[in-house]
Amino acid sequence: MLGVLLLALLCGACSPNVATAMRGSVETFQDGRMISSRRMVEKEARAVTAWFKSNGSGWSRNMGASPPTLMIRVKHSNFETTVINVSGTTVVVTNSSGQFKKNLSPAEAAHLRALAGEPTRGGRPISRPLAAAGKIQLCPRLPGP
Repeated sequence: MLGVLLLALLCGACSPNVATAMRGSVETFQDGRMISSRRMVEKEARAVTAWFKSNGSGWSRNMGASPPTLMIRVKHSNFETTVINVSGTTVVVTNSSGQFKKNLSPAEAAHLRALAGEPTRGGRPISRPLAAAGKIQLCPRLPGP
């Protein structure tokens, strides 16, 4: 009985508490180096944080560091920041509620990237320089909440 109670206390809320954001930024990394950075529009920041409300299960506490691939930083009205690292199909979220990890399907990961305004092709991320050069077509923006 004590073990179950201890496990419940350690796990606490096993999902990140992510409040609605008003602004944010997106940074793309390759081989550990930042290759692009841009500000998010309010619609993107709100869409990314709304994603967490419909994806509240399946999270676990994360104690390790993940190399950055796509880093989304959202700022909340209480001046807190949530950092969302999307690497392949793994998402790691860090904020004042802790650090949490969730494995996504390729479609779920592509959807989260699209909400942040990142271009994808066949569910895989592509670089913005290729998109800017007209070599590929950007993923259409999804309607906001």
